[in-house]
Amino acid sequence: MASHSIELILAKQWAGLLASPVLLLDGDGTLLYYNEPAEILLGRSFGVTGPMVRGEWSATFHFEDLEGRDLDPDDTPLGASLDGGQADQVSLYVRGIAGARTKIRLTTVPIQGAGDQRHGVLALITPVT
Repeated sequence: MASHSIELILAKQWAGLLASPVLLLDGDGTLLYYNEPAEILLGRSFGVTGPMVRGEWSATFHFEDLEGRDLDPDDTPLGASLDGGQADQVSLYVRGIAGARTKIRLTTVPIQGAGDQRHGVLALITPVT
């Protein structure tokens, strides 16, 4: 992450301290990092997957609405925050690499710097029981 903004570097450091699953994406939609609680949910450690471009992670982790219909990542809060710069939140299902389907509450927060420059998105995941 050395070539990324200080905002993304600090967000990654903060995400690594949280007990909740967190994803960190840059402004282009590259999945830069996910923490250990997210590794459990997604079924693979970040050390194995490493950073993934938007098309790669969207093909690896599948999203479904509450009726079970597949969602394009652009139709989730991730897409809304990446493309529109707005915070968003929704309940949906995520299917990880191992095929486990989990109902979650996905909350996305855009990361902005000086001059409202967009740096990326922090996504907080809350499993719903």
